[in-house]
Amino acid sequence: MSKKEYIKPNRKYDDKMIEMLYQLIPDFINKDDIKKIYEKHFDQIWESQWFGLEYDVSNKDKIISPSFFFFYNYFDLPIEDKTVDKFKNIFGPYLKDLTGIALEYDSAKSKNYDGIFVRLKDNNSPISKTNFIRNFAKLIPNFNIQNINNSISTLNKFNNSFWLGNLFGRKDPYLRILLLNNVIDDIPKILREINWKGNISKIMEKIKPMKEINNLCYLNGIQFSLKDETDKYVGIEITSRKKALLLGYLIHMELVDKDKIINMMEMHPQSLHRLSHVKIMFDEDGFKNTKIYCAYPNPHNITEEGLEIMENEIQEG
Repeated sequence: MSKKEYIKPNRKYDDKMIEMLYQLIPDFINKDDIKKIYEKHFDQIWESQWFGLEYDVSNKDKIISPSFFFFYNYFDLPIEDKTVDKFKNIFGPYLKDLTGIALEYDSAKSKNYDGIFVRLKDNNSPISKTNFIRNFAKLIPNFNIQNINNSISTLNKFNNSFWLGNLFGRKDPYLRILLLNNVIDDIPKILREINWKGNISKIMEKIKPMKEINNLCYLNGIQFSLKDETDKYVGIEITSRKKALLLGYLIHMELVDKDKIINMMEMHPQSLHRLSHVKIMFDEDGFKNTKIYCAYPNPHNITEEGLEIMENEIQEG
């Protein structure tokens, strides 16, 4: 949608949007939280390109309160979006080097966003990438900039795209890096490069079998965090064009609460289309938990006609 076609926020869509969201999320997600998120962050839901939910599917809790995020493609931000000025204040001259920005909230109770993630353009030189990473890390309270050298070396060595995250809203802020990489055999190399002290074989036991199903599920990236040293947690992101197959893989590898995944697979078909990717977390001893990320339609991307189409898709299944 071009900026000229931007639809200003309009509360008349509220009931329809909330009703559609309810039908597109699993039964174990706290519906009251969804309504609170929609009402409290109404303007952001209209302004961002994607509104997303993040939730743990490996625990036994019957009802889950999700984290959530808003994704902005900087070049597609609407003219009316005041967020542009906010990003300029944070990143200054580096804003022109960004291609994606995401604001993350840890829960529906968050008063403001708890973290900001940015993606640098793929065509930036190694020097530009290095300078950007260092300046981004300086925004993190008490961050020891000297400890980032290994990570910069790793990013330049593998020459991959990446996301950087500043989790300033948490009690102990740190730098998070998501290195986008789809080569499973690179996982051990990358973890050794950043001096991760965990059991790499425990990770490969859960991830390497993807190669045996003709890569129908595939690696999306490797996430790690830094403060004084490499954090004990690493995340492996995987995805698939066949969402049901991805969920089946998680069950087969015993990475999820089976009942939650069955609930997801029994839902409206449109709900699976919203599944973006899965993040499998490991600590130094092995598997920790699994989180699912889903992206949902935003009102500013649709018209009255678009709403009708979405409603028909849900009703027809």
